[in-house]
Amino acid sequence: MFDEDPETAFRTVSRIDILAYQHEFLAIAADIPGEYWTLQNFLIDLPSKWDLSFALWQKNLPIGYAILSKKSDYQVHLHHLMINRDHRARGWGTRMITEMSDRAEAAGATLLSLKAEKSNVSALRFYNRNGFSFKAEEGDFVILSTSLGSTT
Repeated sequence: MFDEDPETAFRTVSRIDILAYQHEFLAIAADIPGEYWTLQNFLIDLPSKWDLSFALWQKNLPIGYAILSKKSDYQVHLHHLMINRDHRARGWGTRMITEMSDRAEAAGATLLSLKAEKSNVSALRFYNRNGFSFKAEEGDFVILSTSLGSTT
């Protein structure tokens, strides 16, 4: 189910981390066909990005990441979520969704959104299983979101 390695943990990612470990961050998704993120994508400044974004670290190396920013006072947007192929299908993705939700709620958001390619059926299934639902289409992408916090 989950890796329970005490040397694996989530940690807020900084510009300095991205620069210091740029080869490792870029390698995380290198096996994905059509992967387009470059160092410049990682370094773009967005509202609250460096407070919300985090990496999954194992033995002091990044093995996954979630890049987030605030779209509005109530909405946090996931720009990119990736896990190294050797660590996929171990429950980390679901744990990363929980971490994203917790960080977004702590920032005052009530909505977490993302865009995914329509053709990426496995990603769409993953997000659906983790509480995201369809909101709109935008070209080759669908916009998904999930509500945060209690709905009582």
